[in-house]
Amino acid sequence: MSPRGSRESLEEGVFCDPPPVSTGQHLKVCGPESIQTLRGRMFGREVAFVLCGEAHEDTIDLTRHEGILDPILGWVVEPPSPDNCGFNFSEALATKNDITVKDAKEWAEEIIDTEEEKYEHTAMVGATLVFSSMGFTKGTAAVFPPRAKRSAKYPLLPGSVIYEWNDTDNQAREFNKRRLVGSVPVQEQDMMIAERKAKCIEDGFELFDDWLIRQIASASVHVEFIQEGPVSAEEVELHIEPGVPPAPPAHACLQMMELDSEEEEEEPHLGNGCYLDYLRRRTTTYLSTGIVHGIDPRVLGDSEDDNLPDFLRGSYEEPRFKAPLAVDTELAELDAAGADWARYDQDMDVQSSTMPSIEAWLGSAADLLYHAPHVKADYAPFLRSCVRDIESLWRFFEELYFGTVPEAFAQLQLDEKTRSLASARSLAYRSDQNAALMRRPMASCSDRRRPMPVRALPLDRYLKARGFDTPRTWIAGLAERLRQDGAQHMVQAALTFYKQAVERMLADPKGGDVQGDNFVAWLRACHRDVFHDVDCSDPSKLQKKEWVRSKNNPKSGDHEYHLASIVIPGFNDAFAEICEGRCWNCPKCGTSNETVCEVCQSCSSADAGNRKKKKTKSDGMSLPKAVHSPSTVRQRMLSKFIVDAFALRSVDLAMILKMATVVASAPSDGPTVVVVYAGEDHTDSVAKFWRSWGFDGTGLAKKGRITKEKDADSSCLIFPPYMHDVGKLFPLPTDLKDVALKMAQAEEREERVARRPK
Repeated sequence: MSPRGSRESLEEGVFCDPPPVSTGQHLKVCGPESIQTLRGRMFGREVAFVLCGEAHEDTIDLTRHEGILDPILGWVVEPPSPDNCGFNFSEALATKNDITVKDAKEWAEEIIDTEEEKYEHTAMVGATLVFSSMGFTKGTAAVFPPRAKRSAKYPLLPGSVIYEWNDTDNQAREFNKRRLVGSVPVQEQDMMIAERKAKCIEDGFELFDDWLIRQIASASVHVEFIQEGPVSAEEVELHIEPGVPPAPPAHACLQMMELDSEEEEEEPHLGNGCYLDYLRRRTTTYLSTGIVHGIDPRVLGDSEDDNLPDFLRGSYEEPRFKAPLAVDTELAELDAAGADWARYDQDMDVQSSTMPSIEAWLGSAADLLYHAPHVKADYAPFLRSCVRDIESLWRFFEELYFGTVPEAFAQLQLDEKTRSLASARSLAYRSDQNAALMRRPMASCSDRRRPMPVRALPLDRYLKARGFDTPRTWIAGLAERLRQDGAQHMVQAALTFYKQAVERMLADPKGGDVQGDNFVAWLRACHRDVFHDVDCSDPSKLQKKEWVRSKNNPKSGDHEYHLASIVIPGFNDAFAEICEGRCWNCPKCGTSNETVCEVCQSCSSADAGNRKKKKTKSDGMSLPKAVHSPSTVRQRMLSKFIVDAFALRSVDLAMILKMATVVASAPSDGPTVVVVYAGEDHTDSVAKFWRSWGFDGTGLAKKGRITKEKDADSSCLIFPPYMHDVGKLFPLPTDLKDVALKMAQAEEREERVARRPK
């Protein structure tokens, strides 16, 4: 398979390690958390799906000794300080005299263990051991907690050595330190990983990307690859709707939302370096573009060029994306008012260069919930004033992903009064309704992500599926092409799956999220006292607990929290709570008015009647103005949960439709293998869909399931023979029926039942 990069780039090796060469032995494979292999017939073809679920690990961790992801901690020598800075001994956890350096390290490790047991779940990485011996064999040792800082006020004694309790993998430790302060160039990362891979081979394992590229290069059957990654710019184009103006400034209720807070994570995000990005670089470099597919629509318009080598960047620079920039009406309003910044200690580069897409506006909910909760945004005004009820929301998403964009917008109430509410964040800030207009900065994220790249629902211009006159979203384009190929039953089955998947998530946002991320996000926002006093390191276990102990008072039975009583409202209750903010009460007559009304409708009617009787003119200035207020924290959170459920499950939907598309377009003269690599939540969901229609692992070892060995420290998977030669997945058992045919038959049965007289 010929690589995509230029020959010069490949020969220089500046961006990625060379294609893998078979070692002649079957190595273990590191990368996926688990694999499910399903086989079946579709569109008259024999098909195998290899669904690889991952846990979003960093590449550097996957290449650790023996594939053990957790760092091996130990005492690492710290370089001497130029100004001989030492520690305040009053902050020491313990000291010990007349001890050798070897015994001091063992003693200090016991202190570390004691501290972690005493204060459950207290991380001691970064603790310090100071050994002072004046050149003798024995000396004095002191252990300091991670929070202790060196200072010139406390100079070190001559002959002192400082050790830090840290990762003993020198290369990984230094790489992670650099990632804390800035991005590490991907070319440098990939050269480092290439070095570490050689050691992985010595340990008897390889990374998933090497296995994949080798399989595709040597397979006797047709193989294609689908990854949870950005959709290719080749599949979309920019649509500009004639006569539709740019989005107006965000509504006052969004401008009055409080400013961003500071990131409060105890362990900052390390930034670039995740394996999904590395895998994308490898596959786009060494595999043909026609067999590599990105299917995450939530970042549509952002090619994430920072995670690519130079020669693969700039995919949205093609002429079809070029158009005069739309006027940012909110920025123009701030400029005209001469507005000052509300804060100067946050990022003032708030304009986004991302191509506008409906999917990116909706997809930002996940970032705001789980990765950047300190950045303030709110979908509640959109839901309460533009959507207005649950039935309209369902119709909107059905048309968005299975119909056309104009039909999707037709399900919403979008006009001059409501369009300012079809936004989730404002560039403007007012501390209250009568305060001066100011500019809203954005809080920084330690991983340097830029949340909310599209602030408002784009009506005037947005990315659409390429090749359609009437605009369709990228997912709707997949669905329509399958219909055109005669696979309308497949599309209908996918629609039914999508609705059921979203319903399950929203019926119980706490219990329905097996990973527990929703519950931790809810605690962080709405129960902050609990969030800061319980261990949230394992969200999946936390959400299932009835009672949990306090971190600050672990021995006290009086300081326990009844987590079972903390619930997240289901879909109906959540939407009803959001809609409570739809109205404002007139301070003059008490009448309840819709958010979109800028003056009291009751007083306005009375004023109009008085003017008619007196035959006098009135400028209306005496009418009471709207009393707007921002959404509550609960309403904001609930709005994000609702939007995220539809956006998150759209990834599964895209995966299903793309898998079907790949099979439908594959060569008809032989079997097809589709390898999928995505988060385990997505692959599990998609596997359930295909199993429900007859795909399964019958005839394969452990029914096609591959997981790591029980109680093993290593994350490596042992592959069965068919994974070392995917051609061995065929021929299929003769009793497997064609999935597309089963779907058509099921739909016919449902239609017959529906036609029966009741």
